[in-house]
Amino acid sequence: MSAAPTARIDHPIDVPSSLDASTPTLRPRPALYRGLLGVGSLLAAAAGLLSADPTAAEAFEPDLARLLQGMALLKASFVVAALAALTWRLGWSIRPATAALYLFSTWTAAAATTMIWSLDRLVLASLLFHLALLTALVVALRDGLEARSD
Repeated sequence: MSAAPTARIDHPIDVPSSLDASTPTLRPRPALYRGLLGVGSLLAAAAGLLSADPTAAEAFEPDLARLLQGMALLKASFVVAALAALTWRLGWSIRPATAALYLFSTWTAAAATTMIWSLDRLVLASLLFHLALLTALVVALRDGLEARSD
Protein backbone atom coordinates (compact mmCIF):
# COMPACT_ATOMS: atom_id res chain seq x y z
CA MET A 1 0.00 0.00 0.00
CA SER A 2 1.15 3.50 -0.72
CA ALA A 3 1.18 6.21 1.88
CA ALA A 4 -1.67 8.71 1.89
CA PRO A 5 -0.79 11.97 0.15
CA THR A 6 0.02 14.82 2.46
CA ALA A 7 -1.93 18.03 2.26
CA ARG A 8 -0.09 20.87 0.54
CA ILE A 9 -0.61 24.45 1.66
CA ASP A 10 -0.68 26.72 -1.35
CA HIS A 11 -1.77 29.90 0.38
CA PRO A 12 -0.83 31.30 3.80
CA ILE A 13 -4.50 31.48 4.82
CA ASP A 14 -5.04 27.75 4.21
CA VAL A 15 -4.86 25.70 7.39
CA PRO A 16 -3.53 22.14 7.44
CA SER A 17 -6.05 19.51 8.43
CA SER A 18 -4.08 18.32 11.44
CA LEU A 19 -2.76 20.87 13.90
CA ASP A 20 -0.88 19.69 16.93
CA ALA A 21 -0.44 21.63 20.16
CA SER A 22 3.00 22.93 19.17
CA THR A 23 1.69 24.81 16.12
CA PRO A 24 1.40 28.53 16.92
CA THR A 25 -2.02 29.93 16.22
CA LEU A 26 -2.19 33.39 14.72
CA ARG A 27 -5.38 35.20 15.64
CA PRO A 28 -6.12 38.50 14.00
CA ARG A 29 -6.54 41.35 16.47
CA PRO A 30 -7.22 44.21 14.08
CA ALA A 31 -8.96 46.52 16.55
CA LEU A 32 -6.17 46.27 19.12
CA TYR A 33 -3.28 46.61 16.67
CA ARG A 34 -4.93 49.36 14.63
CA GLY A 35 -5.77 51.28 17.78
CA LEU A 36 -2.19 50.98 19.01
CA LEU A 37 -0.95 52.08 15.59
CA GLY A 38 -3.09 55.23 15.50
CA VAL A 39 -2.84 56.31 19.12
CA GLY A 40 0.83 55.42 19.38
CA SER A 41 1.69 57.34 16.22
CA LEU A 42 -0.12 60.44 17.46
CA LEU A 43 1.57 60.22 20.86
CA ALA A 44 5.00 59.69 19.26
CA ALA A 45 4.51 62.67 16.96
CA ALA A 46 3.41 64.81 19.91
CA ALA A 47 6.41 63.64 21.95
CA GLY A 48 8.72 64.60 19.10
CA LEU A 49 7.25 68.10 19.00
CA LEU A 50 7.10 68.59 22.75
CA SER A 51 10.67 67.43 23.29
CA ALA A 52 12.02 69.94 20.77
CA ASP A 53 13.89 73.06 21.72
CA PRO A 54 11.75 76.01 20.56
CA THR A 55 14.84 78.10 19.88
CA ALA A 56 16.46 75.51 17.56
CA ALA A 57 14.91 77.04 14.44
CA GLU A 58 16.66 80.34 15.11
CA ALA A 59 20.01 78.73 14.28
CA PHE A 60 19.00 78.30 10.62
CA GLU A 61 18.55 80.83 7.88
CA PRO A 62 14.90 81.16 6.82
CA ASP A 63 15.47 79.57 3.39
CA LEU A 64 17.27 76.58 4.88
CA ALA A 65 14.60 76.22 7.56
CA ARG A 66 11.86 76.14 4.89
CA LEU A 67 13.84 73.55 2.90
CA LEU A 68 14.30 71.31 5.94
CA GLN A 69 10.65 71.62 6.89
CA GLY A 70 9.70 70.75 3.32
CA MET A 71 11.82 67.62 3.67
CA ALA A 72 10.00 66.88 6.92
CA LEU A 73 6.69 67.09 5.04
CA LEU A 74 8.04 64.61 2.49
CA LYS A 75 9.05 62.28 5.31
CA ALA A 76 5.59 62.74 6.84
CA SER A 77 4.09 61.48 3.58
CA PHE A 78 6.22 58.32 3.98
CA VAL A 79 4.86 57.88 7.50
CA VAL A 80 1.27 58.34 6.27
CA ALA A 81 1.89 55.74 3.55
CA ALA A 82 3.31 53.36 6.16
CA LEU A 83 0.28 53.98 8.38
CA ALA A 84 -2.07 53.15 5.49
CA ALA A 85 -0.18 49.97 4.60
CA LEU A 86 0.01 48.82 8.20
CA THR A 87 -3.65 49.55 8.84
CA TRP A 88 -4.38 47.02 6.11
CA ARG A 89 -1.69 44.53 7.19
CA LEU A 90 -2.68 44.53 10.86
CA GLY A 91 -6.15 43.34 9.88
CA TRP A 92 -4.73 39.91 9.01
CA SER A 93 -3.20 37.21 11.15
CA ILE A 94 0.18 38.34 12.37
CA ARG A 95 2.68 37.21 14.95
CA PRO A 96 2.77 39.49 18.01
CA ALA A 97 6.53 40.07 17.64
CA THR A 98 6.08 41.10 14.01
CA ALA A 99 3.24 43.44 14.93
CA ALA A 100 5.35 44.98 17.70
CA LEU A 101 8.22 45.65 15.29
CA TYR A 102 5.83 47.24 12.81
CA LEU A 103 4.33 49.42 15.54
CA PHE A 104 7.64 50.54 17.06
CA SER A 105 9.15 51.36 13.67
CA THR A 106 6.12 53.47 12.72
CA TRP A 107 6.08 55.26 16.06
CA THR A 108 9.80 56.00 15.77
CA ALA A 109 9.38 57.37 12.24
CA ALA A 110 6.50 59.59 13.39
CA ALA A 111 8.51 61.00 16.29
CA ALA A 112 11.57 61.55 14.10
CA THR A 113 9.50 63.36 11.47
CA THR A 114 8.19 65.88 13.98
CA MET A 115 11.70 66.34 15.37
CA ILE A 116 12.89 67.20 11.85
CA TRP A 117 9.97 69.61 11.43
CA SER A 118 10.95 71.42 14.62
CA LEU A 119 14.57 71.61 13.36
CA ASP A 120 15.88 70.16 16.59
CA ARG A 121 18.47 67.34 16.81
CA LEU A 122 18.47 66.84 13.04
CA VAL A 123 21.21 64.21 12.98
CA LEU A 124 19.51 62.08 15.63
CA ALA A 125 16.10 62.55 14.03
CA SER A 126 17.41 61.58 10.59
CA LEU A 127 19.11 58.48 11.95
CA LEU A 128 15.96 57.45 13.81
CA PHE A 129 13.77 58.02 10.75
CA HIS A 130 15.95 56.01 8.39
CA LEU A 131 16.52 53.19 10.89
CA ALA A 132 12.76 52.99 11.45
CA LEU A 133 12.09 52.72 7.74
CA LEU A 134 14.84 50.14 7.31
CA THR A 135 13.41 48.13 10.21
CA ALA A 136 9.92 48.24 8.70
CA LEU A 137 11.30 47.12 5.33
CA VAL A 138 13.22 44.18 6.83
CA VAL A 139 10.19 43.15 8.91
CA ALA A 140 7.96 43.35 5.83
CA LEU A 141 10.34 41.14 3.86
CA ARG A 142 10.53 38.62 6.71
CA ASP A 143 6.76 38.81 7.20
CA GLY A 144 6.21 37.42 3.72
CA LEU A 145 8.61 34.58 4.40
CA GLU A 146 6.86 33.76 7.69
CA ALA A 147 3.51 33.56 5.92
CA ARG A 148 4.90 31.13 3.33
CA SER A 149 6.59 28.90 5.91
CA ASP A 150 3.50 28.43 8.09
